[in-house]
Amino acid sequence: MEALGLNLVQIISYTVIFILFYLISKRFLSNIFKIIEERQSTIREGLENAQKAKLLKEEVISEAQKESQKILEQAYLEAKTIINNAKEKEQKIIAEAEKKYEGIILHARDDIEKMREKAKQEGLKEAELIIKYAIQQTFREIQLTEEQHKEFIKKSLDLIK
Repeated sequence: MEALGLNLVQIISYTVIFILFYLISKRFLSNIFKIIEERQSTIREGLENAQKAKLLKEEVISEAQKESQKILEQAYLEAKTIINNAKEKEQKIIAEAEKKYEGIILHARDDIEKMREKAKQEGLKEAELIIKYAIQQTFREIQLTEEQHKEFIKKSLDLIK
């Protein structure tokens, strides 16, 4: 062995070192490999959980969008109903106001006609009194019979009407 450049002490030293290295590496490397494997497993689980969370998030977002769309549609329908009800009430109020307006106008026209008729009657009465007075004054000077007097008053009143 010496011919090869090795002596027994070196071979034993290398063998002991190799065995020690093997035992130490087996013990520590197995722990290191175990830690690496656990770490890889944890990372793999984290990635899987992240993927599941991403899918869940997308589902939740999709459901939320559907729900918000339903709420918007319902709100739109309710708003449309409220607007239609308001328009119907508006039409009823306008119709009632127009009826009241027409009633007020008719009542006012009746009142005006009554006042006009009353004024006309009062005017005729005053005119009749004035004519009677004038006639009386005239007839004092001119002597007419009672019948002629009534006929003259009637004709005078007919001319005024």
